[in-house]
Amino acid sequence: MPKPTTGHVTHSPAPPARRPTVADNEQLAVDTLMTSVFSGIALIVATVVLGMVGGSLLMAGSGISGATGAKVGLGIGLTLGMVLIAVVLRTFSEQIKARSRNLYRGAWIGSIAALVIIVIMAYFPWIAIPVYCPPGAYCPAPGQG
Repeated sequence: MPKPTTGHVTHSPAPPARRPTVADNEQLAVDTLMTSVFSGIALIVATVVLGMVGGSLLMAGSGISGATGAKVGLGIGLTLGMVLIAVVLRTFSEQIKARSRNLYRGAWIGSIAALVIIVIMAYFPWIAIPVYCPPGAYCPAPGQG
């Protein structure tokens, strides 16, 4: 027969905070390393995919209206390429996560990094490659010539 209660619930004190152990630090280091490896691989793959899709629309846009069309075509191509990558990653997210959460994180990080690098190099190249201007010389503002 169960013991009668007074209706009050007593709580035991919370366990003391656990300090990270060496094994936790090692696992963190392994996770970080593997995520960076998968990020590098995804960076290469995403650069190829974005380059193929963006480059094909860049060529189509330049044929239609020159430099402006090429920039617009590249922008549309990069958008479509990133949507394609995102759809593939979201569709197979459960299978990828079941294999390795680091692989999933790395794939997203590498894909976004590839998009950022291509956009900076295509639309804002003076950020990555500044133009040298000798002291006292007239130098146009970036993007003006």
